[in-house]
Amino acid sequence: MRAKNYDNGNLLIIQKDGKYGFADKKKNIVVPLIYDDVDNFDEGLAKVKKNGKYGLIYPNGNVAIPFIYDDIGDFAEGLVNAGKDGKYGFIDEDNNIVVPFMYDYTFPFSEELATVQKDGKMGFIDRNNNLVIPIMYSDVGFISEGLAWVEKEGKYGFIDRDNNIAVSFMYDSAEFFHEGLAEVKKDGKWGFIDKDNNTIIPFIYDKTDYFKDGITDVKKDDKYGFIDKNNNIVVPFIYDKCLYVGGGIAYVEKDNKSERIRIKI
Repeated sequence: MRAKNYDNGNLLIIQKDGKYGFADKKKNIVVPLIYDDVDNFDEGLAKVKKNGKYGLIYPNGNVAIPFIYDDIGDFAEGLVNAGKDGKYGFIDEDNNIVVPFMYDYTFPFSEELATVQKDGKMGFIDRNNNLVIPIMYSDVGFISEGLAWVEKEGKYGFIDRDNNIAVSFMYDSAEFFHEGLAEVKKDGKWGFIDKDNNTIIPFIYDKTDYFKDGITDVKKDDKYGFIDKNNNIVVPFIYDKCLYVGGGIAYVEKDNKSERIRIKI
């Protein structure tokens, strides 16, 4: 028996003979090893697979959503996206259908809107299945800080909740806004913009991550380091890998040796 190196609301995923369950930190089995696959607990529920179908369970092992779905996501804002018979919709914790199974794919709700896909295009609906943003984009992200990145004719920009263009379609790639800034890619390099499309961090990085506590890890010349929102170097570019997890804590790797470092925030 082995325990994965992360917990799920103080529970550990355990596996034996190809079956999964959950145990507490003392390795006492809380949820029996009867599932073909399990996922993290989120909002008090975990996605599990049994006999080829997905459902959701509570931390005590009781079934919240029966094993009738071909695919199921994570709860967000009280609803979960699920797939059945080739179509996707949304259900609540009591397995009531809130949004009918009519889409080719659905993504979790964020800021009261959810991304839906139909006939190769994407748009946004509210929880009453009203189409808020037309299904017209090649690709979209979730709503974050009032904006979502969208792709149209191979270029990326940002729209607001009313489908107004907030940032024009001029980037090669884009990520969501966080702490007022978004990662965008132009001419093969990454930088950061604000909601008025002002370049805050220049396009000089090979890889970026979103800001947390005003700090992010970035890659330049094949090495990683950390910068602040003024593009000041907080930690020099000396690492082979790095990840800022928040609260001034980062995990870094150099010369195949890993360590945890603390960054002043």
